[in-house]
Amino acid sequence: MSQTPLYKKLSKKGYSPAKVAEVGVYFPENSNIRNYIDDGIPALLVEPDPQSLEKIYNQYSDYENVEVYPVAVGDESGNLELVKAGASTYAKNLEVTPAIVNSGAAKNSSETIKVKCVLFNEIDPEDINLISIDIEGGEWYVIKHMLSRPDVISIETHGGLYTNPFMPEINSWLDQNGYKLWHRDGSDSIYIKNELFNLSYFDKIKSYLYGIYLQYKSLRKKVKRAIRRSLGLT
Repeated sequence: MSQTPLYKKLSKKGYSPAKVAEVGVYFPENSNIRNYIDDGIPALLVEPDPQSLEKIYNQYSDYENVEVYPVAVGDESGNLELVKAGASTYAKNLEVTPAIVNSGAAKNSSETIKVKCVLFNEIDPEDINLISIDIEGGEWYVIKHMLSRPDVISIETHGGLYTNPFMPEINSWLDQNGYKLWHRDGSDSIYIKNELFNLSYFDKIKSYLYGIYLQYKSLRKKVKRAIRRSLGLT
């Protein structure tokens, strides 16, 4: 299986975590931590969608290092209604998600499921070294209640016209807990503990330039959408 960008970049830095976790897996082949799982590193997978869970259980049925939590993570325990919109499954109580912003997905979609929801501190073993979080706009709720202080945190923060609505809270938490931005791609930002390793000059320049590029892409899409609306095409 090919290496994920996260795995490849950290391997080049000589870093290997002792325990990993992913909140919002989707399908096993899409997992951001699948290479670590194949390496035998203890892993927690959190995914509420029954369709995804079936594939996860089938893929990792013989893996003793994998623990699956068939739940959603939110800001309170109980039940949560999720909206399914293609590859995106998001909490109905969220006002801003990638699917809503970029694709115009409706919150009142007929394709919804009800799932069990927990606070992340109910399942956090307090010793996660690397965590990937992609739950379509609700990432802050994981961080807010996280007991572990991972070396590496990968978060879906942006994409297209979308910006995570909780970025002020996320950035404040990261600053208070000693993290710095290391890398960004088309949708995720990777943060590392300040002491994990020093950022090279190339790392800093690349991150800065990529930030400008993302702003340009977002502005371009906003202009295109505005033109289409003015012409009555949307």
